[in-house]
Amino acid sequence: MEKNQKHNHFIVVDESEQKINIWVPSLFNDKERAAILKIILLKRAAIKEVRVDSEKNSVNIWFDSKQLSKNDLFKVLSVVLANFSEKPSKKDKKNQTSVAKHDGVIRRVEFLVDGMSCPSCALYIEITLNRDKRVLNARVDYKSKKGVVVGFLALNEICAMVNGHGYKAFAG
Repeated sequence: MEKNQKHNHFIVVDESEQKINIWVPSLFNDKERAAILKIILLKRAAIKEVRVDSEKNSVNIWFDSKQLSKNDLFKVLSVVLANFSEKPSKKDKKNQTSVAKHDGVIRRVEFLVDGMSCPSCALYIEITLNRDKRVLNARVDYKSKKGVVVGFLALNEICAMVNGHGYKAFAG
């Protein structure tokens, strides 16, 4: 294979029978997109391991070539990364107000979450909460089922957001 093979949304930097290394410009310094890409790829049984470095725009993928051909993997990557490229990056959002204006007090709210089946669920809840302009920082731990939000939201607002995504959040 010829090195640096270009696709619409990524460039193949290196490849072997069961591993590829791609360069993805839309991942530049975007840890959220990097985490989501990893989750999406690992949902496929044929993909064994994914390492994403958003600072270098690099993605290494180890896969079972008997279950998933390289061409099919490239098709999957093209579809997923096309969707990533459509979304505005964090750099584009910097011109927007990053935190909603409030006259209220910044709170630190702790809560518990039931219904998470894997660490990806915790990451999903974290990402969802962090997208709200009233949230300064949100963290959710899968093992302990504990979450913490620092921002302008009350416990009932946080619970409503989490519950709206199919989980059960409550005071902890």
